[in-house]
Amino acid sequence: MIDDWTIEWVMFFDEFASGFHPTFQKELAQQLFRKGSEGTGIKQFDKYNFQLIIGAKDPELRLDTNKVFAKIEFITPTSFTIPAEIYWTCDETDKLLEIHKHNVSDKKIEFNWADNFPIQSVLPHI
Repeated sequence: MIDDWTIEWVMFFDEFASGFHPTFQKELAQQLFRKGSEGTGIKQFDKYNFQLIIGAKDPELRLDTNKVFAKIEFITPTSFTIPAEIYWTCDETDKLLEIHKHNVSDKKIEFNWADNFPIQSVLPHI
């Protein structure tokens, strides 16, 4: 079930994420939470108190084919910070590097965990 907590589990810092539109933030938070177990390999992802920090450090947005990758900080229940990557894609591929700055409520945007999720670094902290 998606509720308000699934939005609040992600913190967006003004240093590098002030331009992330509120609708983009909401979709990112909800989709990554919903895809937590599948995308990270952490069984029962929703049972843990994970957090994401986006924008405290430069997310180093990079376009690779039709995906924009971003570096984030994954926070474990023991408050251990582990660097990770996520990505998003959208039907409007010509605007992918700027899509985070715009209202995405009427767009088909998809967020996912990158294939290189550091599960072996996370498991000792859950």
